[in-house]
Amino acid sequence: MTIVIFYIHQKERRPLMKRLSDCLLLFVCSLSLTLFCQDLPQAVTGFLVTLICLSAVLLFPRKSVYIPAFLCWTISALLTPWQLIFLPPVLYTVCTCKSPLLFALCLLPAAFHVPAASPRPAAFLLCFCLAALLLARRTQEGLRLEKEVHAARDTGMERNLLLEEKNRALLENQDYQVYTATLKERNRIAREIHDNVGHMLSRSILMTGAIRTVSQDRALARPLEELEDTLHTAMTSIRRSVHDLRDDSVSLKEAMEDLIRDFQFCSASLSYEAGLSIPREVKYSVIMICKEALSNVIRHSDASRVTVSFREHPGFYRLCIQDNGTSAPLSLTDGMGLSNMKERIRCLGGVIQFNTEQGFSIHASVPKAAAKDMTERKSI
Repeated sequence: MTIVIFYIHQKERRPLMKRLSDCLLLFVCSLSLTLFCQDLPQAVTGFLVTLICLSAVLLFPRKSVYIPAFLCWTISALLTPWQLIFLPPVLYTVCTCKSPLLFALCLLPAAFHVPAASPRPAAFLLCFCLAALLLARRTQEGLRLEKEVHAARDTGMERNLLLEEKNRALLENQDYQVYTATLKERNRIAREIHDNVGHMLSRSILMTGAIRTVSQDRALARPLEELEDTLHTAMTSIRRSVHDLRDDSVSLKEAMEDLIRDFQFCSASLSYEAGLSIPREVKYSVIMICKEALSNVIRHSDASRVTVSFREHPGFYRLCIQDNGTSAPLSLTDGMGLSNMKERIRCLGGVIQFNTEQGFSIHASVPKAAAKDMTERKSI
């Protein structure tokens, strides 16, 4: 019977081991009744028949198996009375099948043979049968409680995972809101500098130039020239700062969402999986490539669906644009649009591929290290 456990699913291993240990205990009790046995060959035959039937029930716990198995045991017990000493493990196993008809069927040999048996073995058999029923009830109740505990534990773990996922989503959303607010604030500061400080510096430069033109005092010529140069330097610095602020204030996700939202030619979808800190050159290159690709769909394709995806991997950024158009594809060598895409990706140290199978697709990848170096060189 122990071989049975190797065929049972892992989830059923513990209940099987519990029932198996109970059956072994009841078999030991039943074997003690062989002390009263007057026909040992019958007892051996009954032991083997009981062992085979119970093994079949444990190995294949299906109605198509345990009904014939218990029916065979009942017929054998009717023919060999001393097989009844193994009634306790049979009753225990029948209780696990939860079938009153089988329970009555297994008691049928006892109704025929026990009245004619000796009082002492009959009393022991009755006690062992009652113990088997109580043990079966206790085991079923324990397994039920254990199953409820496992279900409660699994439910708790699932809820904890859901809470962790929601907390992670809330934190990511909070970080994105902070990032978006920061970009908006940078854009506002850049606009204020351009509208206020820039205009005042432009006015000061014009006034200084006018004073230099009308002034006849040679002693003021040199100071006015240095003042004008200083104002020009300040204006250049202000412009650079304003451009840097505006460049950094661009959110790639929002820009791509705006492009998809404004695209009305056919159905379009966006899949965006990237962090917040993306190099400026990568952002502008991705935006320009998306604009050109969507424009090509409108001008050259009969597509009904366009998918755009941008993903950040550990070592590189990946951009994929795919449509399902069936019209004649663009030439992969001619055209300013595709050439500009190649040049932008090449400057970032990446590679770009065009494919005309099942529509037109663009696959571009940019190494993070190369993109970071390019951005740092341009910021110097």
